[in-house]
Amino acid sequence: MKEQAPSVLLVDDHPLFREGLAGLIRKTEPGARIHQAAELSQAEKLLKETTIDLAFIDISLKTENGLELVSLIHQDFPDTLPIVLSMHEEKQFVRQAYQRGAKGYILKDAPMELLEEIFQSLPSIDRFVTHPALMPREVAEVDPSDPLMSAFATLTSREQDVFALLTRGMNYKEIAYQLGISAKTASVHRFHIQQKLGIYDQRGIIRAALSLGVITPEEIIRDVEHPPT
Repeated sequence: MKEQAPSVLLVDDHPLFREGLAGLIRKTEPGARIHQAAELSQAEKLLKETTIDLAFIDISLKTENGLELVSLIHQDFPDTLPIVLSMHEEKQFVRQAYQRGAKGYILKDAPMELLEEIFQSLPSIDRFVTHPALMPREVAEVDPSDPLMSAFATLTSREQDVFALLTRGMNYKEIAYQLGISAKTASVHRFHIQQKLGIYDQRGIIRAALSLGVITPEEIIRDVEHPPT
C-alpha cells in the first residue's frame, strides 16, 4: 500500500451511484482523494490535470463507451490503473475490458471484498481482478508475453474500432461510413493495423480476432448469414 492515500477517479453518468461508491471507498481507504466525472471529456481533463492512481470506469455512459477511456489510460496514463465497473455479466465484455488494458472488471453489485482486494494490491495490481465466475478462458489462460496480444495492445482505441469492423468483412469505405470518418483516414487506420499485427489478408484478421476473443465463431456465422449493412 502506498504511504500516501490514493487518488481515485470515478467515471459514471449516475451521480447517486458515484456518491455511493465514493462512500464505500472512504470506508475502505480513509483519506482517499476522490474525483468524479460523468462523461469521457471530464475524465480526460482530470487525468491531464491531476495524478490519478486508480480509475473506476462504467462502460455504459449514455452515448459513450467507457472502454474508450480504458484504452486512453492504458496508452497515455500508464501510472493510472483502470478498473471497469459494469452491470453486464457477459464474458465478452470482460474480455474486451482486459484487451483494452483494464486491470479488473467489477460488477456493480460485487461483494465489498473485491473493492478491498483492489486497494490492498496498490500501488500495483499483479493480476486481473474479477469474480471467478466472470473470468473468460481467454483471459484466465492468456500469456502476457503472447506476441499477438502484445501487438494488439499497441493499437489505438480507434484502430481497435476499425479492426472490429474489419473482422466483419467491411472494406475501408464501409468502415469510414460506419465510424463517420473519411475513407482516407479509414484506409490509413487499416494500414497501421496491418503493420502492427503483421496481418495483411481477411483470413488472417479473422484468425487473429478469434484468438484475441474479439469475435466468436457464432458471430462469424451470423455475419455470413446476415452481412452488416
